[in-house]
Amino acid sequence: MLRCADVPADDADSRLWEYLRRPVCVRALGFDPMVEIASVDDVVAGILAALGSPAIGVFNVGGNDVMPLSEVIHACGRASVPFLGTWRHGAVLDGGRARRVLGYAPRTSVDWRRARLLLFGHA
Repeated sequence: MLRCADVPADDADSRLWEYLRRPVCVRALGFDPMVEIASVDDVVAGILAALGSPAIGVFNVGGNDVMPLSEVIHACGRASVPFLGTWRHGAVLDGGRARRVLGYAPRTSVDWRRARLLLFGHA
C-alpha cells in the first residue's frame, strides 16, 4: 500500500489540491502547518519502485517540497484569509521505509508555475 503526499494536479484525488482550487483559501488563525507536496514524477517513481519490489506493507511516498501552508497558498497564487476556528490540516510523511526498502526518495520539486496554470489557466 502506498500513502502519497499531496500532488498539485487535476484528477490527483488530493484534498489539498481541491482546497487550493477555491478562489480564497481560508485557514485557522495562528495555525500554519507544514505540508508536503509531491511532484507527479516523484509519485510515479514511487509507484514504479513498489511495483518492482517483492516487499509488502505500507510505504510513504513523500515529496521534495515541505513548506508552511501559507507558502503553498502563495505559490499557487491564491489569497489566504485567516479565521477563528479549529480546522487543522497538515502532514509530513516519514519516507524512511520507502527509502530503505524500495530505494525511493523524492527528487523533483513541484513546478509551481505549472500548478498556477492548472488553477487559473495562465501563469
